[in-house]
Amino acid sequence: MNARQLAICAVLWVSSQTWFGARALAQAPSIDADIAVKARAILSNRCFACHGPDEESREGGFRLDDPNSFLAEADSGDAPIVPGAPEGSELFARIRSDDESMLMPPPDFGGSLTSEEVEVIRRWIQNGAELPTHWSFQQIQTPTIPETLSEIYTSPIDAFVSRAHSTRGLKFNAPAKREYMLRRLSLDLIG
Repeated sequence: MNARQLAICAVLWVSSQTWFGARALAQAPSIDADIAVKARAILSNRCFACHGPDEESREGGFRLDDPNSFLAEADSGDAPIVPGAPEGSELFARIRSDDESMLMPPPDFGGSLTSEEVEVIRRWIQNGAELPTHWSFQQIQTPTIPETLSEIYTSPIDAFVSRAHSTRGLKFNAPAKREYMLRRLSLDLIG
């Protein structure tokens, strides 16, 4: 490979990194999505053993990994989760119960949830009890590139970084001199 081909490869590599980096910054999860992800992790770690996809070990007649199941009536006749109403949800009542026969998860399963975990579940139910779809199953969307604060930045990734910097009171350094950029490119190419 000659020097020109290496330079073209380097430009293509940097361009692809810029594009994928901009997409990742544009699709940063919202606070509600973060609560949903945390709630899903708690349910997965602490509740799926009894209320998960395995029909053989499922108890109570509902699954916590399937909204169609946990929003419907359970064997007890109550709705395990009522979106927007944690106090009306049987799940929330059970994870906060003082009665050991009602407490979930059962004491012999590893103890009750911490107060932080209970708060995450409460906020998740309050926000509508929606389970997040894994990013790999979501349709790819082109991000909207924010307007930059300065005209000296030309890369789309700079717009996303500039937006994040402005919320933190940070600013970009001055652009590097040409000889420094060539040195960095050289080190990227030859190691």
